[in-house]
Amino acid sequence: MLYVGSRKPHKNLPRLLRAYSIAGVRKDVRLVLSGEPDREITEEIDRLGLLGDVVFHELSADEPLSEAYRGAVAFVFPSLYEGFGLPPLEAMACGVPVLTSKVCSLPEVVGDAALLVNPIDVEEVADAIKRLVQDPPLRARLQERGLARASLFSWNETARRTSSVLQLATPSTHAVGEHA
Repeated sequence: MLYVGSRKPHKNLPRLLRAYSIAGVRKDVRLVLSGEPDREITEEIDRLGLLGDVVFHELSADEPLSEAYRGAVAFVFPSLYEGFGLPPLEAMACGVPVLTSKVCSLPEVVGDAALLVNPIDVEEVADAIKRLVQDPPLRARLQERGLARASLFSWNETARRTSSVLQLATPSTHAVGEHA
């Protein structure tokens, strides 16, 4: 299972670690966290008895992020708050099943292509982790839906829509000259 993101409090990593510790899947999959270990997370891993089951993966300039995603059984992202939520979309674009929060922008980003959980409810997150690991047909459905959902988002479409909004918001030069 893969988590990609920062260690900021709203990313909810202590609850993710607790959920992973009780999900009963440690013999089947490791939890991989992007980046280098930090003291707070390392202490939580030690306190939960997860040494060796939770590993850190620092991405190098030579390794595309897509390779890290594609190596995962599932992507987990139980964030408490996101402005948009790019990592779940990236995971879906790589064909990786996603578990994420049913709060803020995340349900709008992932649609019906992810398992949505209450990020505060450690038991609910743990149950979803267990389902993803133990249910290959569920993972296959989420992979298919995720690829379809991710295809709706593109940088070209984003640029087109941004340009369109900016054109609507920018007064024309003719209209400015009329008021002078």
